[in-house]
Amino acid sequence: MEQYSAWNFYVAVDIALSGSSTADYTVAQVLGVTPDDAVYHVDMVREKGMSPPGIADMIERLDSKYGFSHGLVEKNSLGEGVWDEISKRASLSGRIESFDTTRKTRPELLSRLQAALYSNRLVLHDAEVMVDELMAFYKNDKGKLEGKKHDDTVMALALAWRAAAPG
Repeated sequence: MEQYSAWNFYVAVDIALSGSSTADYTVAQVLGVTPDDAVYHVDMVREKGMSPPGIADMIERLDSKYGFSHGLVEKNSLGEGVWDEISKRASLSGRIESFDTTRKTRPELLSRLQAALYSNRLVLHDAEVMVDELMAFYKNDKGKLEGKKHDDTVMALALAWRAAAPG
């Protein structure tokens, strides 16, 4: 792992608490940025039915492996309990922030991710699920970008891109 010691790592989590068969997944995406600013997708955790403490535990496990510089966790109504759990953990304090996905921020996140992928600024790893979700996005009659069924891996990736390459 010494070859990665100069990298900076970033995490983002899209929250879904239901464990039903049709529910979204809780997804954590990890990006690594090299000293020359190349950005690589390095890890993903995708599970259904995780509890708020379980999600915080998962972030701590990933942090112990990668040592995050920064991270974003979706805080919308479902993520409020998760955020409360994370904010109690000193090991994550100051590096992991909440993010509210809204009608305004969602298309901005997706547009920035799309630009990163088209310009090859983000290199995906083990991306079959992500590519399936990315391919399902389309513009509706109002010109809004929408996904079909699950979009959780894509939204977590878009949040991770924002954490790794803000601005």
